[in-house]
Amino acid sequence: MKHEFSFLGQFSYNDKGRDYWEVTDQKELHHFYKVLRLSSDEKICVFDGCGTKISGNVISLSNKKKILVEVEVKDYCAPSQNSLIICLGALKPSTMEELLPFLCELGCDEIHVFTQNSTAKFRTSEKALDRFKKIILSSCKQCKRFYI
Repeated sequence: MKHEFSFLGQFSYNDKGRDYWEVTDQKELHHFYKVLRLSSDEKICVFDGCGTKISGNVISLSNKKKILVEVEVKDYCAPSQNSLIICLGALKPSTMEELLPFLCELGCDEIHVFTQNSTAKFRTSEKALDRFKKIILSSCKQCKRFYI
């Protein structure tokens, strides 16, 4: 069984009983074109971050602005009845970057970070939080978890 690469996308439209999904995020498109060097007629997985995942073939590449995928298989993963929530102190960014993928794979639904008066502000800066979001997205793709 060949590996299917996963991309974050959204439902686009329904035409004659067929669903079409699209990937428009620039980072996802960069990964598709430049990193993986995929082309049309590739089979990929697209998920919306809310539990819906589709597998299908790329049918249209639109000037590196959008990828259109025709749905072959649609799957919805219901969230677990038990949720795992963890609270952490504001760790150093390098430590947090190492810890986040493991927490995603473990099935953590929420991660709360608390700070103290003596905590350095760079640990919870916008730049650090954006980096953490990228790590969480990558980890979710890798472990085939379709909830973000």
